[in-house]
Amino acid sequence: MYFLLWVTILNQSQVASQVVKNTKKLIDRIGEKRIYSDLTFHEIFELMNTPPKLHRFPRKMADYIYDSLWIINNSFNGDIGLVFEGGDIKKNLMAFKGISTHKAEMCLGLLYCIEHRCFDMQRFRGCKVSESVLFDEIEVINSLKNS
Repeated sequence: MYFLLWVTILNQSQVASQVVKNTKKLIDRIGEKRIYSDLTFHEIFELMNTPPKLHRFPRKMADYIYDSLWIINNSFNGDIGLVFEGGDIKKNLMAFKGISTHKAEMCLGLLYCIEHRCFDMQRFRGCKVSESVLFDEIEVINSLKNS
């Protein structure tokens, strides 16, 4: 679920297909055994800024990622899953820096596709997103679930 949140946050000032790849690289750089909530801003910045850089604006995005961990710990009892459960998921998503109404709606469309195992482009009307990028995101999410 971190991938879904972070790909939504990082999806700015870069081509969407590159954001998908770079978000996966960020998760790979962190490593499976690392407790995300223990990451410092400096560590996240180093992960973002190590060549190849994972974003055009590594400091700003490191701040957004670090802030996302703080919000998860303090508003969602340290459980990333609670961001995507019950209540108003869109409102939950918009609590994170870098996520606007439009990006929250895109994330909800992707979440729908994952939960219903469908590929419904109607959920993304008005969004500049290609089927191949959405497919890549779903593929990464599924691979992370299985690892």
